[in-house]
Amino acid sequence: MAALARAPLALARRLPKVELHVHLDGSIQAGSAPALDASSLGPAAFGRQVRRRDRSSMSASLKVFDRLVAGLQSASSLRNAASSVCDQLWREGVVWAEIRFCPALHTQRGLTPADALLAVKEGVAASKLPHSAVIACALRSMGSGHAERMVDAALEAGAHGFDVAGNEQDFPLEAAAGAAMRRAAAAGLGVTAHAGEWPGTGSNVLAALSAGASRIGHGIAVGGDAALVQAVIEAGATVECCPTANVGSGRAPSFSVHPIAALMRAGVKVSVSCDNLLASGSAETGPATPTGEVCRLLLPRSGAGPGEGGMGMSPAEVGRALSCGAAAAFGAPEQHRLAAVAALEQRGQGPAALALLSRIRSPGAARDGLGLGGSVLALAVEALTADAVSEVEQGGR
Repeated sequence: MAALARAPLALARRLPKVELHVHLDGSIQAGSAPALDASSLGPAAFGRQVRRRDRSSMSASLKVFDRLVAGLQSASSLRNAASSVCDQLWREGVVWAEIRFCPALHTQRGLTPADALLAVKEGVAASKLPHSAVIACALRSMGSGHAERMVDAALEAGAHGFDVAGNEQDFPLEAAAGAAMRRAAAAGLGVTAHAGEWPGTGSNVLAALSAGASRIGHGIAVGGDAALVQAVIEAGATVECCPTANVGSGRAPSFSVHPIAALMRAGVKVSVSCDNLLASGSAETGPATPTGEVCRLLLPRSGAGPGEGGMGMSPAEVGRALSCGAAAAFGAPEQHRLAAVAALEQRGQGPAALALLSRIRSPGAARDGLGLGGSVLALAVEALTADAVSEVEQGGR
């Protein structure tokens, strides 16, 4: 265990990551979108500028996305952006990703919402994470009719999930999209919602659970509220935690007091995600990256500043968070199986991963229960995690 205590970054680099909460427009990379390429700043400086934006309110914080969306108005730009984001995630050790965006924002030059979703699906399929999922977002501020149309687009394009995002301070969830969420869930889409991210929005968590959400985006308000904790546990929902985004926006004062560890220890299922590869974080925290998020979980609690320390979670706790993310994945069982096999083939050199890969390939795999729901993906993450921990314990760097 001494090697683990000395090497959180080494372990974070080796661990398999699961990204359930990644916004396409907030994660675009240099070379994949005209809005970024046209900036007079370099990519790194542009990212710093985006992360220094006004966050005095949720509406102010979201304005930056208007500029990012402007460069994603063609099928080719959406394909390139999706492929680029997935490739970056893969380079960080991500084995499963779910890319979300609001397709209605990408129709300024003739695309329909379904066209936009299909383009992003094509970009994901052409990436190094080809079996990953795509989630259609509705924006609260655009009304209930818009939310219904986003469900229609998701079903038409074969998207894997439905999310409600946007300004939750001024637009309560039930009125904005409750009916659409219920219809999405009834139609077989995975359903999640941004809820409890900003002060005074705990009621949105209850509304999301009531409307059929199996996951809660951010969910900061759940921490410290015993009634919300119990409601999430009873619903069996997973909270998609995004620590760097929350500390960077000031919703959590520092990593040491972010609620993810307390939620897990209280029995809540949690996952860990970046939110936005470009737009999340601050000057103090730096940008959000999959490796950085996991490293923050492992770092000891120290310092009160927003860029200091971590959450003090054990490798076993971090492993449970990664496994919870895999178990909560949207998409079809065959997608999960293919993603699990790809992860084990590409990253699984240790005994646990090799043994699981052999088991998955065996003629009796279906009878063993592998391939049911997200279980095979979770098993792959658990095997890769066990091998990573063992390697670092033995002093590997």
